[in-house]
Amino acid sequence: MLQLLLVAPSVFSFVVSRSARMASSRSALGTSPTLDVSDPLLTDEALQTMIEGRVLTSVNLSGCRGLTDEGIKTIATSSLVDLSVAMCGQRLTDESVLAVAANCPSLKRLVIADCKFITDRGLTAIAAGCGSLTELDCSRCPKLTDASVKAVVAGCPSLTKLNLRNCKLLSDEAVTAVASLTELHTLELSGNDIGDEGATELAESLAENEEMGTLRLANAGIGSGGVAHLSRAMKVHRKMHTLELSGNDLGDE
Repeated sequence: MLQLLLVAPSVFSFVVSRSARMASSRSALGTSPTLDVSDPLLTDEALQTMIEGRVLTSVNLSGCRGLTDEGIKTIATSSLVDLSVAMCGQRLTDESVLAVAANCPSLKRLVIADCKFITDRGLTAIAAGCGSLTELDCSRCPKLTDASVKAVVAGCPSLTKLNLRNCKLLSDEAVTAVASLTELHTLELSGNDIGDEGATELAESLAENEEMGTLRLANAGIGSGGVAHLSRAMKVHRKMHTLELSGNDLGDE
């Protein structure tokens, strides 16, 4: 008791005030199944405090560049159906994605855009563990190759939205695989070297996919032949409303 009396009043007040703020913050978060935070200074420890005692179904941590794999592992639970870690790529690796693949079998939407250290190993694990995915955004993940895209197509046949923008290592093989997804209604492949062969493959696939509404192929190395195939396919497609071809050789079409 004597030691407590020796604590400076200002220091004691600070401790009490800080504890009260933390308790108030946790109370404000309550038991909501949704967490939406965009703070580049958020740490793994702070995240763990925020989610303590909560059953989360939707988590958006876009732009939280201070997080590491350990932070993502704490939110990778069986209840999760929606996860975005876009622009968290400075410190996240395949270990984050492997944890999600192993623990989130009900995941429907995953955004890992700009996570530059994620490789085929991580995405292939997602394909094997998250077969219920309907939306996937891997844009600007420079280490991904055809192998993981083909694994996703095989493991997640119910995809309706797929974003592979600026995944520079992809080739016609990835395009051929993606073209077989008959439930896709939004496909983004801009910034990849699709070429005429890939464009023709996509044009032909539209005959089997009546759901496609948005197809973005800007700056995809497509020549006038590929553009012609796509233009003709769009004219007879019932639901296609957006075909982006800027930055390609549009020819006289």
